[in-house]
Amino acid sequence: ILLKDLSRLGRNNGRTLLFIEFAEEAGVRIVTADGRYDSESNTELAGLDTWFNERYAADISRKIRASLKYKIQSGEYIGTAPYGYKKTARGGSLEPDNEKAFYVSKIYELYLSGWGYSKIAKHFTEIRIPPPKSNWSSQSVMRILSSPVYIGVTVQGVSRKLSYKSKKTVRLPSDRWVVTYGTHAPIISREIFYRVQEERAS
Repeated sequence: ILLKDLSRLGRNNGRTLLFIEFAEEAGVRIVTADGRYDSESNTELAGLDTWFNERYAADISRKIRASLKYKIQSGEYIGTAPYGYKKTARGGSLEPDNEKAFYVSKIYELYLSGWGYSKIAKHFTEIRIPPPKSNWSSQSVMRILSSPVYIGVTVQGVSRKLSYKSKKTVRLPSDRWVVTYGTHAPIISREIFYRVQEERAS
């Protein structure tokens, strides 16, 4: 196996060393183009190199998290714009997508007139309104009706990765969420939004 350097094999110290051991036992030679490692002749620094590679990955992860936290606290919207909005030209905040914003308002209007999630989803499917993702569902309607993003409030940081080594995320308690008010133009008035929340709760 020819690699640019050992970091290309992995940035998890323990797993990388286990793989190197497995490869050696299987008779597979590992060589890095930077000349620092050759499993047939030059293995003394492997443990040190893989440890530094892991530390580097941890440091980069910490800096990225700090940068994202700063952006979130400054009111920037991280991720894909919710249905009814689009990212501004500079990409940091939200602005209404007029056509879809109209349908968001219609969902609130229909719900307050007595329509349920499924009936709204079915109606929008039948009249071919562009859906949030692949199709309209009671779940997608419920998300739109419950999200404070439509009154100009940004709620982010609701989950985090377990660690820089893992892709698994955990949901954080609500007191650790980052809630920023007045970050973008609302589509729904506060009065209508809170009337809908009362209706949903009952």
